Amino acid sequence: MRLSAAILFITSAFAQSGLDPAKLESWRAALAAHGTTSLVVVRRGEIAFEWYAPGWNADRQHGTASMAKALVGGMSLALAMDDGRISPNDLASKFIPSWRADPLKSKITIRQLATHTSGISDAEQDGIAHDRLPGWKGDFWKRTPDPFSIAIHQAPVLFEPGMQNAYSNPGMAALSYAITASLKGSDVRTLLKERVLDPLGIPERDWSIGYGRAYEVDGLQLYANWGGASFTPRAAARVAQLMMLQGRWRGRELIRRDVVKKILTDQGMPRPARSATDPAPASGLAWYTNADGIWPAAPRDAFAGAGASHQVVFGSPSLDLIVVRNGDSLGGAASGFWGPVYDLVIKPLMDAVAVSAPYPTSRAIRAASFGKEIRRIAIDSDNWPLTWGADDAQYTSYGDGYGFRAACREEARDGLRTHHGRGLRFPRRQPALRCRAHRRRRREPEGQRDSHGR
Repeated sequence: MRLSAAILFITSAFAQSGLDPAKLESWRAALAAHGTTSLVVVRRGEIAFEWYAPGWNADRQHGTASMAKALVGGMSLALAMDDGRISPNDLASKFIPSWRADPLKSKITIRQLATHTSGISDAEQDGIAHDRLPGWKGDFWKRTPDPFSIAIHQAPVLFEPGMQNAYSNPGMAALSYAITASLKGSDVRTLLKERVLDPLGIPERDWSIGYGRAYEVDGLQLYANWGGASFTPRAAARVAQLMMLQGRWRGRELIRRDVVKKILTDQGMPRPARSATDPAPASGLAWYTNADGIWPAAPRDAFAGAGASHQVVFGSPSLDLIVVRNGDSLGGAASGFWGPVYDLVIKPLMDAVAVSAPYPTSRAIRAASFGKEIRRIAIDSDNWPLTWGADDAQYTSYGDGYGFRAACREEARDGLRTHHGRGLRFPRRQPALRCRAHRRRRREPEGQRDSHGR
Protein backbone atom coordinates (compact mmCIF):
# COMPACT_ATOMS: atom_id res chain seq x y z
CA MET A 1 0.00 0.00 0.00
CA ARG A 2 1.38 3.40 -0.94
CA LEU A 3 0.47 6.29 1.29
CA SER A 4 -0.08 9.69 -0.25
CA ALA A 5 0.21 11.73 2.94
CA ALA A 6 2.60 11.95 5.84
CA ILE A 7 1.71 10.11 9.05
CA LEU A 8 2.19 11.68 12.47
CA PHE A 9 1.49 9.88 15.74
CA ILE A 10 1.63 11.83 18.98
CA THR A 11 0.90 9.10 21.49
CA SER A 12 -0.74 9.15 24.90
CA ALA A 13 2.77 8.88 26.39
CA PHE A 14 3.71 12.27 24.96
CA ALA A 15 2.25 14.24 27.87
CA GLN A 16 4.62 12.47 30.27
CA SER A 17 7.57 12.47 27.89
CA GLY A 18 9.06 15.79 28.93
CA LEU A 19 9.37 16.88 25.30
CA ASP A 20 8.67 20.47 24.29
CA PRO A 21 5.94 20.27 21.59
CA ALA A 22 6.95 23.40 19.70
CA LYS A 23 10.64 22.55 19.65
CA LEU A 24 9.90 18.96 18.68
CA GLU A 25 7.77 20.11 15.76
CA SER A 26 10.53 22.48 14.63
CA TRP A 27 12.99 19.55 14.83
CA ARG A 28 10.67 17.31 12.79
CA ALA A 29 10.05 19.97 10.15
CA ALA A 30 13.76 20.62 9.67
CA LEU A 31 14.46 16.91 9.27
CA ALA A 32 11.53 16.47 6.90
CA ALA A 33 13.00 19.24 4.76
CA HIS A 34 16.25 17.27 4.62
CA GLY A 35 14.92 14.03 3.17
CA THR A 36 13.87 12.25 6.35
CA THR A 37 11.35 9.45 5.81
CA SER A 38 10.80 8.27 9.37
CA LEU A 39 11.31 9.44 12.94
CA VAL A 40 10.63 7.51 16.13
CA VAL A 41 11.18 8.91 19.61
CA VAL A 42 10.99 6.59 22.62
CA ARG A 43 10.97 8.35 25.99
CA ARG A 44 10.61 6.75 29.40
CA GLY A 45 9.84 3.37 27.91
CA GLU A 46 7.07 4.40 25.51
CA ILE A 47 6.89 5.63 21.93
CA ALA A 48 6.11 9.30 22.48
CA PHE A 49 6.44 10.61 18.92
CA GLU A 50 6.39 8.96 15.50
CA TRP A 51 6.36 10.49 12.03
CA TYR A 52 6.52 9.03 8.51
CA ALA A 53 6.86 10.77 5.16
CA PRO A 54 4.45 9.96 2.33
CA GLY A 55 4.97 6.39 1.15
CA TRP A 56 6.33 5.23 4.51
CA ASN A 57 4.75 3.71 7.59
CA ALA A 58 5.61 1.85 10.78
CA ASP A 59 5.52 -1.56 9.06
CA ARG A 60 7.94 -0.75 6.24
CA GLN A 61 11.56 -1.79 6.67
CA HIS A 62 14.27 0.74 5.89
CA GLY A 63 17.80 -0.13 4.85
CA THR A 64 20.20 0.54 7.71
CA ALA A 65 23.42 0.76 5.69
CA SER A 66 26.29 0.78 8.21
CA MET A 67 23.92 1.10 11.14
CA ALA A 68 24.03 -2.70 10.78
CA LYS A 69 27.50 -2.55 12.33
CA ALA A 70 25.76 -1.78 15.64
CA LEU A 71 22.47 -3.64 15.23
CA VAL A 72 24.07 -6.81 13.83
CA GLY A 73 27.82 -6.60 14.50
CA GLY A 74 27.66 -5.07 17.96
CA MET A 75 24.72 -7.15 19.13
CA SER A 76 26.17 -10.47 17.92
CA LEU A 77 29.49 -9.62 19.55
CA ALA A 78 27.67 -8.84 22.82
CA LEU A 79 25.92 -12.22 22.79
CA ALA A 80 29.14 -14.12 22.06
CA MET A 81 30.83 -12.24 24.89
CA ASP A 82 27.87 -12.95 27.16
CA ASP A 83 28.39 -16.68 26.53
CA GLY A 84 32.12 -16.45 27.20
CA ARG A 85 32.92 -17.53 23.66
CA ILE A 86 34.93 -14.48 22.68
CA SER A 87 36.67 -11.53 24.32
CA PRO A 88 37.70 -8.12 22.96
CA ASN A 89 41.25 -9.00 24.02
CA ASP A 90 41.35 -12.19 21.95
CA LEU A 91 43.56 -12.31 18.91
CA ALA A 92 41.33 -12.63 15.86
CA SER A 93 43.66 -15.40 14.62
CA LYS A 94 42.27 -17.57 17.41
CA PHE A 95 39.16 -17.82 15.22
CA ILE A 96 40.69 -17.09 11.79
CA PRO A 97 43.38 -19.77 11.31
CA SER A 98 44.70 -18.34 8.02
CA TRP A 99 45.90 -15.22 9.87
CA ARG A 100 48.20 -17.04 12.29
CA ALA A 101 51.24 -16.97 10.02
CA ASP A 102 50.71 -13.40 8.78
CA PRO A 103 53.12 -10.94 10.46
CA LEU A 104 50.46 -8.20 10.79
CA LYS A 105 47.10 -9.98 10.74
CA SER A 106 48.29 -12.30 13.50
CA LYS A 107 48.47 -9.22 15.79
CA ILE A 108 44.90 -8.03 15.19
CA THR A 109 42.51 -8.29 18.14
CA ILE A 110 38.74 -8.52 18.27
CA ARG A 111 38.68 -5.05 19.84
CA GLN A 112 40.60 -3.61 16.90
CA LEU A 113 38.20 -5.16 14.40
CA ALA A 114 35.23 -3.72 16.32
CA THR A 115 36.74 -0.21 16.56
CA HIS A 116 38.15 0.23 13.04
CA THR A 117 41.73 0.21 14.31
CA SER A 118 42.87 -3.11 12.82
CA GLY A 119 44.60 -1.52 9.83
CA ILE A 120 42.64 -3.63 7.33
CA SER A 121 42.03 -1.59 4.19
CA ASP A 122 38.51 -0.41 3.45
CA ALA A 123 36.85 -1.35 0.17
CA GLU A 124 36.55 2.28 -0.95
CA GLN A 125 38.50 4.37 -3.44
CA ASP A 126 38.32 8.07 -4.34
CA GLY A 127 34.53 8.30 -4.15
CA ILE A 128 34.06 5.70 -6.90
CA ALA A 129 30.67 3.95 -6.79
CA HIS A 130 30.85 0.47 -5.30
CA ASP A 131 29.71 -1.25 -8.49
CA ARG A 132 32.53 0.44 -10.43
CA LEU A 133 35.40 -0.24 -8.07
CA PRO A 134 38.21 -2.29 -9.60
CA GLY A 135 39.83 -5.45 -8.23
CA TRP A 136 39.13 -6.93 -4.84
CA LYS A 137 37.32 -3.80 -3.65
CA GLY A 138 34.68 -4.08 -6.34
CA ASP A 139 34.37 -7.82 -5.74
CA PHE A 140 33.78 -7.20 -2.04
CA TRP A 141 30.69 -5.10 -2.76
CA LYS A 142 29.52 -7.34 -5.59
CA ARG A 143 29.96 -10.21 -3.11
CA THR A 144 31.58 -12.43 -5.72
CA PRO A 145 32.37 -15.13 -4.93
CA ASP A 146 31.79 -14.02 -1.32
CA PRO A 147 32.84 -10.93 0.65
CA PHE A 148 34.28 -12.85 3.59
CA SER A 149 37.00 -14.68 1.68
CA ILE A 150 37.98 -11.36 0.11
CA ALA A 151 38.13 -9.64 3.50
CA ILE A 152 40.13 -12.45 5.10
CA HIS A 153 42.59 -13.20 2.29
CA GLN A 154 42.80 -10.19 -0.07
CA ALA A 155 42.25 -7.01 1.93
CA PRO A 156 45.72 -5.78 2.97
CA VAL A 157 46.75 -4.35 6.34
CA LEU A 158 47.83 -0.74 5.84
CA PHE A 159 49.34 0.04 9.27
CA GLU A 160 50.38 -1.60 12.50
CA PRO A 161 47.18 -2.85 14.18
CA GLY A 162 45.93 -0.58 16.93
CA MET A 163 47.99 2.47 15.94
CA GLN A 164 45.47 4.40 13.84
CA ASN A 165 41.74 4.63 13.15
CA ALA A 166 40.65 3.84 9.61
CA TYR A 167 37.08 2.81 8.82
CA SER A 168 36.97 -0.71 7.43
CA ASN A 169 34.02 -2.68 6.09
CA PRO A 170 36.25 -5.73 5.41
CA GLY A 171 37.41 -5.44 9.02
CA MET A 172 33.80 -5.86 10.13
CA ALA A 173 33.48 -8.85 7.78
CA ALA A 174 36.45 -10.42 9.56
CA LEU A 175 34.71 -9.74 12.88
CA SER A 176 31.60 -11.56 11.67
CA TYR A 177 33.78 -14.52 10.64
CA ALA A 178 35.45 -14.59 14.08
CA ILE A 179 32.16 -14.34 15.98
CA THR A 180 30.58 -17.11 13.89
CA ALA A 181 33.61 -19.36 14.38
CA SER A 182 33.33 -18.82 18.15
CA LEU A 183 29.71 -20.02 18.12
CA LYS A 184 30.80 -23.52 17.07
CA GLY A 185 27.88 -24.59 14.90
CA SER A 186 25.44 -21.69 15.11
CA ASP A 187 25.28 -18.49 13.07
CA VAL A 188 24.75 -14.79 13.71
CA ARG A 189 21.20 -14.66 12.36
CA THR A 190 20.00 -17.55 14.51
CA LEU A 191 21.78 -16.06 17.52
CA LEU A 192 20.15 -12.64 17.10
CA LYS A 193 16.70 -14.07 16.41
CA GLU A 194 16.61 -16.45 19.36
CA ARG A 195 18.42 -14.34 21.95
CA VAL A 196 17.41 -10.75 21.12
CA LEU A 197 14.78 -10.20 18.44
CA ASP A 198 12.27 -12.87 19.46
CA PRO A 199 12.47 -11.98 23.18
CA LEU A 200 11.99 -8.30 22.27
CA GLY A 201 8.81 -9.23 20.38
CA ILE A 202 10.18 -8.16 16.98
CA PRO A 203 8.62 -10.36 14.26
CA GLU A 204 10.68 -11.52 11.28
CA ARG A 205 8.64 -9.33 8.95
CA ASP A 206 10.22 -6.31 10.67
CA TRP A 207 13.88 -7.12 10.02
CA SER A 208 16.38 -8.84 7.77
CA ILE A 209 20.18 -9.00 7.78
CA GLY A 210 23.12 -9.97 5.61
CA TYR A 211 21.68 -8.88 2.26
CA GLY A 212 19.06 -11.56 2.84
CA ARG A 213 21.39 -14.56 2.69
CA ALA A 214 24.23 -16.48 4.30
CA TYR A 215 27.55 -17.32 2.65
CA GLU A 216 29.11 -20.69 3.41
CA VAL A 217 32.85 -20.26 3.93
CA ASP A 218 35.14 -22.76 5.65
CA GLY A 219 32.11 -24.64 6.94
CA LEU A 220 30.64 -21.49 8.52
CA GLN A 221 27.31 -19.85 7.68
CA LEU A 222 28.34 -16.20 7.50
CA TYR A 223 26.11 -13.11 7.48
CA ALA A 224 27.18 -9.57 6.63
CA ASN A 225 27.39 -7.29 9.66
CA TRP A 226 28.74 -4.15 7.92
CA GLY A 227 25.59 -3.46 5.89
CA GLY A 228 22.81 -5.30 4.10
CA ALA A 229 20.30 -5.11 6.96
CA SER A 230 16.79 -3.66 7.01
CA PHE A 231 14.76 -2.85 10.12
CA THR A 232 11.53 -1.03 10.74
CA PRO A 233 12.22 2.11 12.79
CA ARG A 234 10.39 0.62 15.75
CA ALA A 235 12.47 -2.56 15.59
CA ALA A 236 15.74 -0.60 15.50
CA ALA A 237 14.54 1.52 18.41
CA ARG A 238 13.71 -1.54 20.48
CA VAL A 239 17.17 -3.05 20.01
CA ALA A 240 18.74 0.24 21.13
CA GLN A 241 16.31 0.35 24.03
CA LEU A 242 17.60 -3.04 25.20
CA MET A 243 21.12 -1.61 25.26
CA MET A 244 19.92 1.48 27.11
CA LEU A 245 18.29 -0.78 29.70
CA GLN A 246 21.59 -2.60 30.17
CA GLY A 247 20.44 -5.86 28.64
CA ARG A 248 17.21 -6.34 30.62
CA TRP A 249 13.78 -6.52 29.02
CA ARG A 250 10.58 -6.82 31.03
CA GLY A 251 12.30 -8.39 33.99
CA ARG A 252 14.42 -10.81 31.94
CA GLU A 253 18.16 -10.48 31.43
CA LEU A 254 18.90 -11.00 27.73
CA ILE A 255 22.50 -9.78 27.92
CA ARG A 256 24.54 -9.39 31.08
CA ARG A 257 24.80 -5.84 32.36
CA ASP A 258 28.61 -5.91 32.45
CA VAL A 259 28.73 -7.00 28.81
CA VAL A 260 26.46 -4.15 27.69
CA LYS A 261 28.63 -1.75 29.65
CA LYS A 262 31.74 -3.02 27.84
CA ILE A 263 30.07 -2.72 24.45
CA LEU A 264 29.03 0.90 25.05
CA THR A 265 32.26 1.99 26.78
CA ASP A 266 34.90 4.00 24.94
CA GLN A 267 37.57 1.42 24.15
CA GLY A 268 40.40 3.95 24.37
CA MET A 269 41.56 3.29 20.84
CA PRO A 270 42.83 5.90 18.36
CA ARG A 271 40.11 8.39 17.39
CA PRO A 272 38.86 8.94 13.86
CA ALA A 273 39.64 12.25 12.18
CA ARG A 274 37.62 15.01 13.85
CA SER A 275 36.82 18.66 13.25
CA ALA A 276 34.39 21.32 14.39
CA THR A 277 32.16 20.50 11.42
CA ASP A 278 32.58 16.72 11.66
CA PRO A 279 32.43 15.68 15.35
CA ALA A 280 33.16 11.97 14.93
CA PRO A 281 32.45 10.09 18.17
CA ALA A 282 34.64 7.64 20.04
CA SER A 283 34.12 3.94 19.52
CA GLY A 284 32.69 1.35 21.80
CA LEU A 285 32.55 -2.18 20.41
CA ALA A 286 30.77 -1.66 17.05
CA TRP A 287 28.66 1.10 18.65
CA TYR A 288 29.65 4.77 18.91
CA THR A 289 29.85 6.60 22.23
CA ASN A 290 29.86 10.22 23.39
CA ALA A 291 32.08 9.33 26.36
CA ASP A 292 34.52 12.18 25.74
CA GLY A 293 31.80 14.77 25.09
CA ILE A 294 32.43 15.33 21.40
CA TRP A 295 28.67 16.10 21.18
CA PRO A 296 28.50 18.81 23.88
CA ALA A 297 24.71 19.13 23.86
CA ALA A 298 24.24 15.43 24.61
CA PRO A 299 24.97 13.52 27.83
CA ARG A 300 28.23 11.62 27.91
CA ASP A 301 26.38 8.33 28.28
CA ALA A 302 24.88 8.81 24.81
CA PHE A 303 25.54 6.09 22.24
CA ALA A 304 24.69 5.65 18.58
CA GLY A 305 24.78 3.57 15.45
CA ALA A 306 24.86 5.20 12.03
CA GLY A 307 25.02 4.42 8.33
CA ALA A 308 25.22 5.97 4.88
CA SER A 309 22.66 8.70 4.08
CA HIS A 310 22.51 9.34 7.81
CA GLN A 311 20.54 6.38 9.06
CA VAL A 312 20.84 6.97 12.80
CA VAL A 313 19.87 5.32 16.05
CA PHE A 314 20.72 7.39 19.14
CA GLY A 315 20.21 6.65 22.82
CA SER A 316 20.87 8.16 26.22
CA PRO A 317 20.30 6.18 29.44
CA SER A 318 20.35 9.29 31.63
CA LEU A 319 17.58 10.85 29.52
CA ASP A 320 15.75 7.52 29.05
CA LEU A 321 15.61 8.43 25.36
CA ILE A 322 15.90 6.55 22.06
CA VAL A 323 15.64 8.12 18.59
CA VAL A 324 15.67 6.51 15.15
CA ARG A 325 16.01 8.57 12.00
CA ASN A 326 15.84 7.10 8.47
CA GLY A 327 15.90 8.79 5.08
CA ASP A 328 18.14 10.40 2.51
CA SER A 329 21.39 12.19 3.24
CA LEU A 330 21.10 15.19 5.56
CA GLY A 331 23.96 17.08 3.95
CA GLY A 332 26.76 17.01 1.43
CA ALA A 333 30.21 15.54 1.89
CA ALA A 334 31.68 18.99 2.56
CA SER A 335 30.09 19.04 6.02
CA GLY A 336 31.47 15.61 6.91
CA PHE A 337 29.32 12.70 8.00
CA TRP A 338 28.77 13.57 11.67
CA GLY A 339 28.18 17.31 11.32
CA PRO A 340 24.62 16.97 9.96
CA VAL A 341 23.85 14.21 12.46
CA TYR A 342 24.79 16.45 15.36
CA ASP A 343 23.38 19.71 13.97
CA LEU A 344 20.05 18.35 12.70
CA VAL A 345 19.31 15.24 14.78
CA ILE A 346 21.08 15.36 18.14
CA LYS A 347 21.49 19.03 19.14
CA PRO A 348 17.94 20.29 18.43
CA LEU A 349 16.44 17.18 20.00
CA MET A 350 18.43 17.80 23.18
CA ASP A 351 16.97 21.30 23.20
CA ALA A 352 13.47 19.79 23.03
CA VAL A 353 14.05 17.50 26.01
CA ALA A 354 12.77 19.20 29.13
CA VAL A 355 14.78 18.08 32.16
CA SER A 356 13.51 19.31 35.50
CA ALA A 357 14.10 18.22 39.06
CA PRO A 358 11.27 16.14 40.58
CA TYR A 359 11.32 18.28 43.74
CA PRO A 360 10.96 21.99 44.60
CA THR A 361 13.98 24.28 44.40
CA SER A 362 15.73 24.50 47.75
CA ARG A 363 15.53 27.81 49.59
CA ALA A 364 18.72 26.99 51.50
CA ILE A 365 21.03 25.33 48.93
CA ARG A 366 21.80 27.63 46.03
CA ALA A 367 24.49 25.61 44.29
CA ALA A 368 26.67 22.53 44.60
CA SER A 369 30.06 21.75 43.12
CA PHE A 370 32.54 18.89 43.27
CA GLY A 371 35.83 19.29 45.06
CA LYS A 372 39.06 19.23 43.11
CA GLU A 373 39.95 15.76 44.35
CA ILE A 374 37.53 12.89 43.80
CA ARG A 375 38.42 9.80 45.84
CA ARG A 376 37.52 6.49 44.23
CA ILE A 377 36.34 4.10 46.92
CA ALA A 378 33.87 1.24 46.48
CA ILE A 379 35.04 0.49 42.93
CA ASP A 380 32.29 -1.05 40.77
CA SER A 381 29.57 0.55 42.87
CA ASP A 382 27.85 2.94 40.54
CA ASN A 383 27.11 5.80 42.90
CA TRP A 384 27.37 6.75 46.55
CA PRO A 385 26.52 10.30 47.56
CA LEU A 386 28.20 11.37 50.81
CA THR A 387 26.85 13.82 53.37
CA TRP A 388 27.44 14.96 56.95
CA GLY A 389 24.71 14.39 59.53
CA ALA A 390 23.75 16.59 62.46
CA ASP A 391 25.39 13.97 64.73
CA ASP A 392 28.76 14.75 63.08
CA ALA A 393 28.76 11.37 61.29
CA GLN A 394 29.20 10.75 57.59
CA TYR A 395 26.39 8.97 55.74
CA THR A 396 26.60 7.42 52.30
CA SER A 397 24.57 5.09 50.11
CA TYR A 398 25.70 2.99 47.19
CA GLY A 399 23.97 1.10 44.44
CA ASP A 400 24.58 -1.83 42.11
CA GLY A 401 27.91 -2.93 43.54
CA TYR A 402 29.72 -4.94 46.17
CA GLY A 403 30.38 -2.06 48.54
CA PHE A 404 33.67 -0.96 50.07
CA ARG A 405 34.74 -4.55 50.71
CA ALA A 406 33.32 -7.81 49.43
CA ALA A 407 31.19 -8.36 52.51
CA CYS A 408 28.51 -9.99 50.37
CA ARG A 409 29.25 -12.79 47.95
CA GLU A 410 26.66 -11.51 45.53
CA GLU A 411 26.11 -8.02 44.21
CA ALA A 412 24.44 -5.99 46.95
CA ARG A 413 22.38 -3.77 44.63
CA ASP A 414 21.96 -1.06 47.26
CA GLY A 415 23.05 -0.25 50.78
CA LEU A 416 23.76 2.40 53.40
CA ARG A 417 26.89 3.07 55.43
CA THR A 418 27.85 5.39 58.25
CA HIS A 419 31.22 6.53 59.58
CA HIS A 420 31.53 7.96 63.07
CA GLY A 421 35.33 8.37 63.16
CA ARG A 422 37.30 11.57 63.06
CA GLY A 423 38.93 12.53 59.78
CA LEU A 424 38.16 11.47 56.25
CA ARG A 425 39.70 8.01 56.03
CA PHE A 426 37.36 5.09 55.65
CA PRO A 427 38.18 2.03 57.81
CA ARG A 428 39.53 -0.70 55.56
CA ARG A 429 38.17 -3.65 57.48
CA GLN A 430 34.72 -2.47 58.44
CA PRO A 431 32.15 -4.12 56.11
CA ALA A 432 30.13 -1.74 54.06
CA LEU A 433 26.96 -3.71 54.52
CA ARG A 434 26.17 -7.01 56.18
CA CYS A 435 24.40 -9.38 53.85
CA ARG A 436 21.75 -10.33 56.39
CA ALA A 437 20.83 -6.72 57.06
CA HIS A 438 20.80 -6.00 53.35
CA ARG A 439 18.43 -8.85 52.57
CA ARG A 440 16.11 -7.79 55.38
CA ARG A 441 16.23 -4.20 54.17
CA ARG A 442 15.11 -5.21 50.70
CA ARG A 443 12.09 -7.10 52.15
CA GLU A 444 10.87 -4.44 54.58
CA PRO A 445 8.82 -1.35 53.69
CA GLU A 446 10.90 1.79 53.61
CA GLY A 447 9.19 3.28 56.63
CA GLN A 448 10.42 0.42 58.84
CA ARG A 449 14.11 1.01 58.11
CA ASP A 450 16.39 3.11 60.26
CA SER A 451 19.28 5.25 59.05
CA HIS A 452 21.52 2.18 58.98
CA GLY A 453 19.16 0.28 56.67
CA ARG A 454 18.37 -2.24 59.43
